[in-house]
Amino acid sequence: MNIPKISIIVPVYNAQYFLERCINSIIEQPFKDLEIILINDGSTDRSGEMCDEFAKRDSRIRVLHQTNKGISYTRQFGIDHSVGEFIQFIDSDDWIEGDMFSELYNYATHSNLDILGSNFIMDLENKSKKIICQYPSREKFIKAVLSNEWGVVWKLFIRRSLFLNFGISFPVGINHGEDYIVCVKLLLSTNKIATIDLYNYHYNYKITESSLTRNSGIKSTLDQIYATVIVEDYINSNPDYRKYKKALIKRKLFYSYNLISDLGTIIFDFLGLQLKYSLIFLSPRSVLTYIILVLVKFRILINNSLTKVTS
Repeated sequence: MNIPKISIIVPVYNAQYFLERCINSIIEQPFKDLEIILINDGSTDRSGEMCDEFAKRDSRIRVLHQTNKGISYTRQFGIDHSVGEFIQFIDSDDWIEGDMFSELYNYATHSNLDILGSNFIMDLENKSKKIICQYPSREKFIKAVLSNEWGVVWKLFIRRSLFLNFGISFPVGINHGEDYIVCVKLLLSTNKIATIDLYNYHYNYKITESSLTRNSGIKSTLDQIYATVIVEDYINSNPDYRKYKKALIKRKLFYSYNLISDLGTIIFDFLGLQLKYSLIFLSPRSVLTYIILVLVKFRILINNSLTKVTS
């Protein structure tokens, strides 16, 4: 059996308007020694049919269909069915350009790397923005990701054996922050890490149903906090990793603020109408009492949410 040099893993969910651009950008790459794994995660639009049509056109494409399991399960499913020397994740609403695979593979193999990180382009609604993800050392790379600086798997070119040799897998039941956990574990597992000055990956940041990694509301925030707890426990489990613990502070502060903001939105959405009409009839003292009660309830909700995350 001929082992492909790179396994391309593309989770697909309701991406019919972006899928053709994504897959064409992969199959048109000059680098041809690939296997392309498309996982249809229970799409309700034409995405599944489109995947099958692409497989008929290119023998390198394998299509796997499943009921909807979420992004974390789907990426792991792709790893479990891959056989390539390296793995590159690509989200189905994103796309790539240039000779990306040749650049990544040649640099990684010539430098004997296990992980090669690169820059990317964020495609916004009306413009594109270059995002620099280059670091002068492994230490700075790890600390940057830990502190909440783009801990996403699609910006990494990864030797597949890392997943197998170190038992690294995507967590079940968490769909925001799952790649943060995996990125941290991968980066801590090897010293053979570098970054390259490339801008070939286009991250689609437009608000679409097919966006696989878009943050949305308190569920997303709680998942991200849970991911941070998992990473902190992982760091504490190994004395060699504990030097990185301070790098978590920025991420903790960021998602603590998000949690407060999300809870505030929920409370005032729920109480807003009641508060608006009550103020007409209440005395100043009653209004103050009402606000205090709202704040007390707010504090209780925060404590309960944090207890659930850490339990």
